[in-house]
Amino acid sequence: MFLKPISVTDQIRILIAIHRYSAGGAERQASYLANYLAGKGYDVSVIGFGKLNDEVHGWFNQPGVTCHETVFTEKVLTNSTGIMGTIRQWLYKLRFISIIRKIAPDIIISYTFISNLLYALHWKQMKASEFWWNQRDEGRYFSEHPQSMEALNNSSRIISNSLEGHEFLKKYTSKKINVIHNGIYVPKSISKPSVVHDEVKVIMVANLHRFKDHVTLIKSWSLLNKSGGTVGAKLYLAGKKGDTYSELCDLAKTEKIEDEMVFLGEVKDINSLLTGAHVFVFSSYKEGLPNAVLEAMSVGLPVIATKITGTIEALGEDYGFFFEREDVNELAAKLAILLRDGELRASLGKMNRERVKKMFDPESKLALYENLISEMSRKGQPGHA
Repeated sequence: MFLKPISVTDQIRILIAIHRYSAGGAERQASYLANYLAGKGYDVSVIGFGKLNDEVHGWFNQPGVTCHETVFTEKVLTNSTGIMGTIRQWLYKLRFISIIRKIAPDIIISYTFISNLLYALHWKQMKASEFWWNQRDEGRYFSEHPQSMEALNNSSRIISNSLEGHEFLKKYTSKKINVIHNGIYVPKSISKPSVVHDEVKVIMVANLHRFKDHVTLIKSWSLLNKSGGTVGAKLYLAGKKGDTYSELCDLAKTEKIEDEMVFLGEVKDINSLLTGAHVFVFSSYKEGLPNAVLEAMSVGLPVIATKITGTIEALGEDYGFFFEREDVNELAAKLAILLRDGELRASLGKMNRERVKKMFDPESKLALYENLISEMSRKGQPGHA
């Protein structure tokens, strides 16, 4: 409920709900928002399903940010079998609601689909004044199940970080959808590596699952390798070894390029990885606004990317190094150009770095969230029973 009108300087309690304390683009963006709002004087809490992870916990480092954990994972809230399973699920839902009530947030801002779904369905029982659905992808996990649509339309406010997400969600709601793009902090200075021992490092950062389409990248690398185009270059794939990892290993062996590429697995220091690279590739065929592309741009890397709405938002409509979805030949041709032309790599990288500074300044994006909070506070103060 709302009580007396307040000034925007009065403290409002914000809960930022992430899926888990695991390293990913959504979690990084959540940390930016938490730290920013705490720095502006808001009382900020963060919660994730499961236990705290030291690395990601450390991202929420602004004084005034308090991190919480549920200990149990979201699976106990979403999966049930039989009568006992249903009873167990409801007991955990009551426990979940109780945890949030103790934090006593005025506004809950969620990140990623599973968190959006669970908080949207229960925020009123949690005694929050508002819940904000925060769409961080293009809608890949959203289904037309009545529960998903009920949750979306039960939200007080809907935010998307991309035009792709906006266009997807508007099929399911008549509510206003605010678009607030990801922001990225650009290093003040970067030192790009020389080509050591004639090796040009080509990097893709993305968890290994089907939406990222590493298959097209590996086939393109193989095609280029057969023509001698990868001499002096190596492909590095960084990301959690997900449901396509075994398939990708088999493909590399079949194409006889297992010695020409490296599966790095999860990498904690992405910034150091990117600053040590020469070319960034992003072959995903379904994406919102990809944080990985923005990170690559921020350190001055040339990017070759699938031509989809999210990458066009990041790199600009007139960018010259897009390739059509699943087009092995076009990707191989773009790779060939950048592998042999160091000056072009440098000029593209400089252009990308300048664009991300201008278009994706995080402070300007985060201020849009604060504006929405201020808009709410002008209507009246959130309060608790």
